[in-house]
Amino acid sequence: MFSDHHSARLLPWIIPAGALLAWIFVSTSGLAPPYLLPHPVSVLKAAQVYIFGTADAGPYAGRFLDDARASLLRVALGFGLAALLGIPLGILSGRLPAVRKLLSTPVNALRAVPGICWLPLALVWFGIGINTTVFLVALAAFFPVYLNAAAGARQINPLLYQSGAMMGVGRLRGVFAILIPGAMPQIITTHRYHRGGHHHHCGLWAPERPGAQGRPAAVFQKCTENPVKPRFQLISGRRADDGCQPALTVDGLGKVFPSGSTLLPVLQDISFSAAAGELICLLGPSGCGKTTLLNIIAGFTPCSSGTFSVHGRPATRPGPDRCVVFQEDALFPWLTVAENIAFGLTGRTRGRQAIRAEVERFLALVDLQAFRDYLPREISGGMKQRVALARVLVLNPRVLLMDEPFGALDAQTREEMQNLLLSLWQTFAHTILFVTHDITEAITLADRILIFDRHPGRLRSAVDVPLARPRKKESDVFHHFYRRLRNMLRK
Repeated sequence: MFSDHHSARLLPWIIPAGALLAWIFVSTSGLAPPYLLPHPVSVLKAAQVYIFGTADAGPYAGRFLDDARASLLRVALGFGLAALLGIPLGILSGRLPAVRKLLSTPVNALRAVPGICWLPLALVWFGIGINTTVFLVALAAFFPVYLNAAAGARQINPLLYQSGAMMGVGRLRGVFAILIPGAMPQIITTHRYHRGGHHHHCGLWAPERPGAQGRPAAVFQKCTENPVKPRFQLISGRRADDGCQPALTVDGLGKVFPSGSTLLPVLQDISFSAAAGELICLLGPSGCGKTTLLNIIAGFTPCSSGTFSVHGRPATRPGPDRCVVFQEDALFPWLTVAENIAFGLTGRTRGRQAIRAEVERFLALVDLQAFRDYLPREISGGMKQRVALARVLVLNPRVLLMDEPFGALDAQTREEMQNLLLSLWQTFAHTILFVTHDITEAITLADRILIFDRHPGRLRSAVDVPLARPRKKESDVFHHFYRRLRNMLRK
């Protein structure tokens, strides 16, 4: 008596064996004529002649390879035609609501038509031949390709487009460097990313390397043990009124958003200036417009009133002079760590050697040399923020905008990232606007703290931080200043 285990192993063989025995019985007993159901041996002999036979064995002898090549050619041409039409139309439909609205009705209507119903029309148009086959294959493949391309274009993180815009990526390069690679996993119906060429290697999934999930913590600990040593000491507390031209000037900035039939004021009459090399923290409750202010300065959102300028020049569009480090993960998931850092340098620095040298320099600054060939999904959250910092610092921006970049990290990692940021700031002396809800973080980092009110967002006061660097959170003066800020926020 067979056990359940043996029965389960034999069951897949029982059904084919039974079908073969029934075939032999029916063809041998004459229950079915040979031209309808030939004997299995006859079928095997005919297949042997079809695959290996010579020309004198019949008209179909030895035709297998030729017929297979012809069939594969038809299928390839059909799928190629479907991709040629479906991918561009799908991407346009996913990105542009007007195109989606225009195409949705005809696409949904034609999808409902069974493929066999197109055969008479194909025969009328193309006759009997390769063109009819290619048309039917293309028609069958077009709708899945189109729908997947549209879905892929819609599911791309909008922060990736903003990242490309701030790095100076034009529309044409954005299509080939961001839009198509970002939509490709959905187009090929897989959500894995493949390690490969620089800007177009989405597709098959590459297995993770051994230790990919275990090494980040150890290297992260090493990063904090060997902080970047500054080349010079930045004077703490530099102000825009010290006689130098301000790096950033904001004058009467306001922003309203439509809300039904009314306008909702989000920012109102924001005015301040930042000196070159000054680190300013924007502190306030949620909903006071801090992120909106950063988006306006970055060029992602137009202001409703007022102006702002960078080193005396008005700026309205995104550009590499104002780079953003986002709170959410905004790395390109199909690029490695090194390729993410190099992305903004393409077209700006001459020669691959110069780009490679800059990438290696900044990998060393953030201590990620060992992870240069890793994908973002293979590294920790803190390491992703290191890559995000290196990706913008390599562009040498005049103003660095940071929107709660460490808010999603645990306490220990956040402190490590704060120390790294201060080291890099002292090294490169960028002007930084840093959004935070954390009073301790603001005191640790800032030369000056701008305190915001909400409903609408207004700049209530600007507070200089008189504490010497490095700042010790355990000191009495630190706690005294913390209580002062906390009381100001509660008013």
